[in-house]
Amino acid sequence: KVHHKLKHWSKETKQKLFFSHSTTDLQSELHDLVLSKIDISGFRAANYFLSKQNEKGYWSNPEIPEWDVVGTAEAIKLLVDGGIPFNLTWQDSLNNSAKSYGISFAQNWLLEKSNADNSWGTDLWDTCQVLISFINSGLSLENDKIKGGVAYVKAQFEKELSESKDKEWYGAAFLSSALKLFHLIGSDSECNRCVQLLKKYQDTDGNFSINTIQNQSVPSEWHTAQVISALRSLNSSDVEINEMISKACSWLVTRQNKEGYWGAKDGTYSLFNITFTSYSIIALNDSENDY
Repeated sequence: KVHHKLKHWSKETKQKLFFSHSTTDLQSELHDLVLSKIDISGFRAANYFLSKQNEKGYWSNPEIPEWDVVGTAEAIKLLVDGGIPFNLTWQDSLNNSAKSYGISFAQNWLLEKSNADNSWGTDLWDTCQVLISFINSGLSLENDKIKGGVAYVKAQFEKELSESKDKEWYGAAFLSSALKLFHLIGSDSECNRCVQLLKKYQDTDGNFSINTIQNQSVPSEWHTAQVISALRSLNSSDVEINEMISKACSWLVTRQNKEGYWGAKDGTYSLFNITFTSYSIIALNDSENDY
């Protein structure tokens, strides 16, 4: 991305360049030139974030280690969305450790963490997040692990999501993550299947609620927010889809607590209110409406 920006900039801007008497002078001039044309704050944030990456390539959650897989996938998506090239490598020069960090190390770690059935993490949602992160960070759809993962997701729909319905976090977010994946790989029939299921599960007030014995305590704001983002990613002119988005947004804004957050007021799930709030903010922003 930096190369693209400099190439584009060089076509439209005249710049005086001076012969340098040493390699050091040239490096200094090029360094200043690059920094004047990129988002420095973004790279500083990435620098801090990557400093928290485990030397094996993943990001760790000591309190919930079973989420390391999906957490690493989300970290990849965050860096890619922030404009960090997937092949850019950071090297630890501060501690003279010669350790390297970057998206490619996370990709390699995740590829080795697929389950025997070609899924990742603990459920269908995790698997979709990992696959989306792979594709958005430059890995080919022809990669055997990715092909196996996509086949796994499709097989879950052939089984009518029977395996997913026993999961604690099951709900419309599972359908939304699959919808995003299918849209990304151009599987129109599977996209339509997800949309039809989501239509079935939207309440009259706009909420997307799929109640099972296991998932009754998970705030549906988390699910509804992801439906909004997934449906909007289709860029569809379909009136019914846009009505679904509008109704969902109208419901979601009413669920914001007076303190400003979305989620549970107390109990175990209140520990995830930052997550629920983040997804809600992203969804309302994705909706392209003025909230």
